[in-house]
Amino acid sequence: MKEWRVLAWLSGVFLFVHSAPFDHPQVARTIREAFLLPQWHTVDQALACVVPAMLSAGAISTLLSQASLSEIVQTTQWSVTLAPVVDGPLRTCGEVLSPEVNQKLIK
Repeated sequence: MKEWRVLAWLSGVFLFVHSAPFDHPQVARTIREAFLLPQWHTVDQALACVVPAMLSAGAISTLLSQASLSEIVQTTQWSVTLAPVVDGPLRTCGEVLSPEVNQKLIK
């Protein structure tokens, strides 16, 4: 039974590829856009947010020990100053990358 299902899928894909009008400008443009969208998302969105977040997290973990970091965070004067600096860019990048996750976190 499973072999017939695989054969049906392969036959369907073959028929689609065989009969699709790839010379049509709109079809060619659609296929091109399908490859360009993930590339744009990777370059403009993910790299612009994830790499700086990883670098800042690595710098914080390298330069500060866990005890001193928790002491800084518990001090109200430092937490008021430090929280917006760290939280702002990460929250902005999180909204850009996955708005549905942020909606769940807000609720």
